[in-house]
Amino acid sequence: MSTGPILLGLGALLIFLILNGLFVAFEFAIIALRKSRVEELVQKGHLGAKRIQEMQKQMDRTIAGAQLGITLASLAMGWLGEHSVLLLIKSAMSSIPGIAEAQLPEGIGIFMSFVVLSTLHVVIGEQVPKTAALRMPERMTFLLVGPFRVFVFVTAPLVWVMDTLSGLILKLFRLEKAGAEESVLPTPAEFQILFEESAKAGTLGQQESDFLKRALELKGITLKEVMVPRTRIDYLEDGVNLVDMMAVASRTKHSKLPVFRHSRDNVIGVLNTRDLHDIFYAHLKAQSQPVPLTQKPVKPFRLGDYLRKAYFVPDTMLASTLLEEMKERKLQMAVVIDEFGATVGIVCLEDLLEQLVGEIWDEYDSPGAGIEQIAEETWEVPGDLTIFEFNRFFGTALSCETHCVTVAGLVIEALDRQPDGGEMIEFSGFKFTILEIKNKAIFRLGVQKISPKVETATPLSEAPPHQGSITP
Repeated sequence: MSTGPILLGLGALLIFLILNGLFVAFEFAIIALRKSRVEELVQKGHLGAKRIQEMQKQMDRTIAGAQLGITLASLAMGWLGEHSVLLLIKSAMSSIPGIAEAQLPEGIGIFMSFVVLSTLHVVIGEQVPKTAALRMPERMTFLLVGPFRVFVFVTAPLVWVMDTLSGLILKLFRLEKAGAEESVLPTPAEFQILFEESAKAGTLGQQESDFLKRALELKGITLKEVMVPRTRIDYLEDGVNLVDMMAVASRTKHSKLPVFRHSRDNVIGVLNTRDLHDIFYAHLKAQSQPVPLTQKPVKPFRLGDYLRKAYFVPDTMLASTLLEEMKERKLQMAVVIDEFGATVGIVCLEDLLEQLVGEIWDEYDSPGAGIEQIAEETWEVPGDLTIFEFNRFFGTALSCETHCVTVAGLVIEALDRQPDGGEMIEFSGFKFTILEIKNKAIFRLGVQKISPKVETATPLSEAPPHQGSITP
């Protein structure tokens, strides 16, 4: 048997097998290549990036071109390869002593050639190029974009027909065409996962990952969850003398203090305590040194001369919105009011920044005021710790049905009454112990992880077996 036709056929088979693999590789690579990465390369002026971006914007047409190439290559493989492989098998079988070429049944030969072709097609024409494209989509796309554009240009009429037909079929099922932006852009939750995976892979530092995740979380946090509540606000009262104001400023160490008149719901402005220092210094200097006749005496202190206008915001405003407004208005503090106009708290710029970067301590802060681990699976937390911060620290999904925002509110909701010091309650896999109460509010709580039993808590005397419990 002449080997010329066999070698020619096998050579053609190899060519179309490689072409099939290249079309498959390009299709998977351009789909896997992130559009954000392509945009970055376009902005850098990378050669070929603009062409790839145009193809991604017309993904239906690109897929149609790739599928046309895959189909033509596969058909050519079957047409040219089947006969050549069959001849090769017969030639190989005839070389075995005792077996003549004519003794091989035609059906068995065709079946064997089908198995060989299918194996080559699946492994070399599909699996290998797909795997390579998914592992290095950028390199594959840039390598093949030029030849692929030429192929699409040459076969433009066929590509248009395939694209049009696929579009009509998709419309029958009310499906969007490939490449719709809203279907491929990551959601905030997916971004969170991406940041975490990037940190694990080392492409992002853990601090950078935490910062980006907190920035996304800020979009869903209201001021009720980050504000200093009304009961913990340090105020100045209008009409108090300068010495008493200096005493408050010295005790609290705050740089800014809200000033109210008659009622804490009537905030008339914000005082920068550095102004108090300047005023106090001027008065002390005037008392210790004789005032020359040519110099004007120090005018009497009037608080209204130094007040800055207070900025009021609703407690339902998003923290991210207030952060943007503070940046635009160059503010450091905002007074939070409820729907009835009552003051419910204040928010400082530091409170918002801490949502992004974590706790910011200065020389006057007490580190013990936050979450403190005192033993294995046991912590102490402040009562005004927000449920959001609790969930972020412990990886839980606790929520309050009565619109409370703190862990203390969550415990009171579970108790359904005013708590007493020393009480314990179990729910959602934790045992909460009321360690300290100040001014009728839960000031400090003990938190211990336990095996979760039920989602609600009931008094110990009423609880059936395996229910949550309250222990006095």
